[in-house]
Amino acid sequence: MAAEATEALDGEDPLAALASLLVSRAKEIPVPKLAASAIALRRAARTDRRIWSITDALLYTQVPNYHWQMVADQPRNDAYATAIQAIVEPGMIVLEIGAGSGLLAMLAARAGADHVYTVEANPLMAQVARDCIERNGFSDRVTVITGHSTSVRIGHEIPQRADVLVHEIFSSDMLGEYVLPSVAHAKAELLKPDAVLVPNEIAAIGALARPPRIQLTDDMTVEGFDLSPLGAIDAAIQKYGPGRCKRLSDPSVLLEIDLNRYYPERDQGRFGLTATVDGVVTGIEQWMRIAFPDGSTLLTDDARSHWQACFHPFGAAVEVANGEAVELIAEFAPGRLTFGLAGSARG
Repeated sequence: MAAEATEALDGEDPLAALASLLVSRAKEIPVPKLAASAIALRRAARTDRRIWSITDALLYTQVPNYHWQMVADQPRNDAYATAIQAIVEPGMIVLEIGAGSGLLAMLAARAGADHVYTVEANPLMAQVARDCIERNGFSDRVTVITGHSTSVRIGHEIPQRADVLVHEIFSSDMLGEYVLPSVAHAKAELLKPDAVLVPNEIAAIGALARPPRIQLTDDMTVEGFDLSPLGAIDAAIQKYGPGRCKRLSDPSVLLEIDLNRYYPERDQGRFGLTATVDGVVTGIEQWMRIAFPDGSTLLTDDARSHWQACFHPFGAAVEVANGEAVELIAEFAPGRLTFGLAGSARG
């Protein structure tokens, strides 16, 4: 590789050549060194977008887009900052699941935590968190652990059980980032018996709805043509910006989960939603309410939220009248929350 590097430096555009070489040898370089090298190249050529384009394969494409949207979500940041400041006290040990940029870990350190251990599964994001934490002067009180929280052990990655668990591992459909098994493992293996969870409750809120785009059901035609086979490859859960679906019922709590309790791996239940207008319903629009132990809450049904509203299609169109109840079923499992019509009586 030394010879190739020398050859690259002899080229007309050495930084771009080094960037290309870094990409070609990416599998041979440990992720922290790869990330540090790519970031150094970008910093050296901040206005040279060719180098940024070349290194996108190493950096940008390896990180989910929601990280940028997440740090720009002011209601989320305010809610977590307020709750962390209210709960974390000097001398406490804090565990965080999902470091991201390191923002929440630094909030806990700023609130007075003796030490914060934050776990990040994405190696590149873990390196970015370390850089952010170092840049803000918290490296002596915040430790970033690369890996999954379920692999963390007391006496190895962290020295003792934590007093507080901070976590923000909620997908737009609430359970897609495996918050339930992650919190359950932390409570059993990594936290003190009286540890405080931040947040400590979550709820799926929803309404009967129709989405802003066409729903291809068994009898759907477009311009006189039957396009129903297209519906067979649609997403099980669709996502839209808050407020884009047409709601045909008042918002209701669909599922509420106290994270301090044990939950079975799989459960389901029936409930009903009552239409408030006449119309055709094709599914449920769902968003979240996140509750913190200081009594504050965060609703994601907000245009400023980085979380999207989820639409759970029925796979059928249901005509409803004002005041008519629609019987529905909810099912949750690790990493999945689904809503649909109960039985096959409707549709």
